Amino acid sequence: MVETHHGGTEGIAYDLVILNSGSIPAKNIRLLVTDQAALRAAFGAGANDENKGRWLACFEPSSVIRLLQNGARTSCSFGLTHRDPRQSFWIAQAEFPIQIEYEGWFGEKYRRDRPNMLQIADSESFTGGMWGPVKTVAVSRRA
Repeated sequence: MVETHHGGTEGIAYDLVILNSGSIPAKNIRLLVTDQAALRAAFGAGANDENKGRWLACFEPSSVIRLLQNGARTSCSFGLTHRDPRQSFWIAQAEFPIQIEYEGWFGEKYRRDRPNMLQIADSESFTGGMWGPVKTVAVSRRA
């Protein structure tokens, strides 16, 4: 999920949070963007090559979360939105799908059939805070 790291009157910094809500540890977790066009459409004017390298490193093939215990979470910096659109890495309320691949503790490999939708939104306000209303997104989960 995308979570607000810090928000103020000028902008919001985000983290990408991975949570293992299962009952056993997960190994070798990888995050993959499933729709490059949707990712590009989510970029704001401040999405230059340097910022893309910094805030999209979580999608690189070499970025692997080796072990995430059940009930544990980890996160990484994930860009920002800004009142000045020229400084905004993301477009507020933008969405794009990702795929999560991982292995179970006993070696089973999992890849969700349906992508998870990430939304760039202030997680500290369900009405969208200073950026306006949040769109409702339906996400189905398989057990």
